Amino acid sequence: MKVHIARDGVLLGKWTQTELYPLLRASELFPSDYYWHEGMTEWGRLAELPSGKSVLATPAQRQMLANHGLPFDEFTTKHQVSKLMDSRPCTDKTAVVHG
Repeated sequence: MKVHIARDGVLLGKWTQTELYPLLRASELFPSDYYWHEGMTEWGRLAELPSGKSVLATPAQRQMLANHGLPFDEFTTKHQVSKLMDSRPCTDKTAVVHG
């Protein structure tokens, strides 16, 4: 069964559920995108599907972002966490000299 995917009211395409995971991992589709398939009465978020849930940031990752004051929401992905953490400015560490 093909799943229709839309973002900002624009249909992006149709894929099978097994095709969705690699697209989500590559950030070509996002958990916040909407999906619909035959038999549904309304559109849902990709984050509701198993493939969407699997790319979402874990509670520990969300806590780490919060601890560092970095922005996130319920649709932040593991990939986005990595990018956010990599983009943090370096902090100066004071060298301790003994002796």
